[in-house]
Formats: sequence, C-alpha cells, structure tokens
Amino acid sequence: DRRGVTFEQEGIMPFPEIEVNIDLTTKDDEEKIEGMKTLLSKHCPISTLLRHAGTNLTENWNIIRP
Repeated sequence: DRRGVTFEQEGIMPFPEIEVNIDLTTKDDEEKIEGMKTLLSKHCPISTLLRHAGTNLTENWNIIRP
C-alpha cells in the first residue's frame, strides 16, 4: 500500500498488534528471569520501535527448565 508515500492518505499503523512467543531454556531463578525480561523490553531496538509506533506488543514467555 503506497498511499502514504504518495501523499494520497496519511500514514497508517501497519501493525496494530503483534504477539511474540519466546522460548527460553535456562536454569536461572525467577528473579533473574524477570530482571532479564525488564531489560529486554527496555533495550531491544525492535520492541522499542514497535511500542513507540503504537503497536500493542504481547510477549508470551515459555520458560523451559533443562
């Protein structure tokens, strides 16, 4: 859809909602995992870009214990 770049229509949000499934294999405890999740959400350039663009980003974490 090129309507935004040809000035026919204001740009629209192409991804209003994204669901991400994350599989993490770790021996770490819950406190360390929660800290990592917080850091990842703040510093991941892709998730930061999407959130600032207004995308509702849902992360589903599957913690796998080896």
